[in-house]
Amino acid sequence: MVEVSELKGIEFFSTLSDEQLQEVANITSRRSFRANALIYRQGQSAGELFIIEKGLVSLRGLKSEEDLMLAFELCEPGDLFGAASLLKDQTYTLDAVCVENTDVFVIDAHGLSRLCERDFELGYRLMMEIAQLYFDRYEVAKRELGVPMASRKTAAT
Repeated sequence: MVEVSELKGIEFFSTLSDEQLQEVANITSRRSFRANALIYRQGQSAGELFIIEKGLVSLRGLKSEEDLMLAFELCEPGDLFGAASLLKDQTYTLDAVCVENTDVFVIDAHGLSRLCERDFELGYRLMMEIAQLYFDRYEVAKRELGVPMASRKTAAT
């Protein structure tokens, strides 16, 4: 378990009340990894959600026939990864590899799901944060691939 004060500074939790933060703190621990350590592997059963406290993590995947590994994103302090643990399939879709010595907050995904079932407001607030996170990642991926961006007005019509 971590202290509520440690979670308060994390943007992902910024909309939660102190009581909700306490519930999340009760199912959260801290783990340290050395540089080049594998946190999880693509295809592995997903049961934990991670937020970087200190360090840098590379999300990599999509091995080609030539065993080429592509880096998709670098996660920095405050960034969340491993959200596949909250989805129906519950399988990590990428490898998470530490680029440098890294400390992470580890949230039990099953415990978080139970909290969200008991507290619909908490579930809604976290869902909105995760939806925004993935939309932002989608926009970055489109930009990096050179996909033309439609304006929000055009996209909605």
